[in-house]
Amino acid sequence: MTIGANSCVDRGVFDDTVIGESAKIDNLCHVAHNCQIGRGVLIAAFGGISGSTIIGDGVTLGGRVGVADHRNIGAGATLAGGAAVFQDVPPGEVWSGYPAKPLRKWLREAAWLSRRAAAGTRDESK
Repeated sequence: MTIGANSCVDRGVFDDTVIGESAKIDNLCHVAHNCQIGRGVLIAAFGGISGSTIIGDGVTLGGRVGVADHRNIGAGATLAGGAAVFQDVPPGEVWSGYPAKPLRKWLREAAWLSRRAAAGTRDESK
């Protein structure tokens, strides 16, 4: 296990806070009380995990990811940088966005919004 500079791991209140072997936590990260971090988890800079959250084995959290309390992140999931996770994430899925959702859904919504914004700009020039 590796924990970077200025990171904080809170001690457990009701249960222990557990960090699995080979987990790597970057600088400026926060792991709240009663969390369970699986084996081989990677948490990039400025990641925050709220209390009583379970992170499965092999999960990757990009920079500045925030996970709400009492969530379950399935094994092998990936959370893209800046994601704000308010729901449980199934194993092996890739999620992104604010609020976080499956990557394909987030990309479709971003593309739709971009097209609508471009259409609105053309209408204003008339």
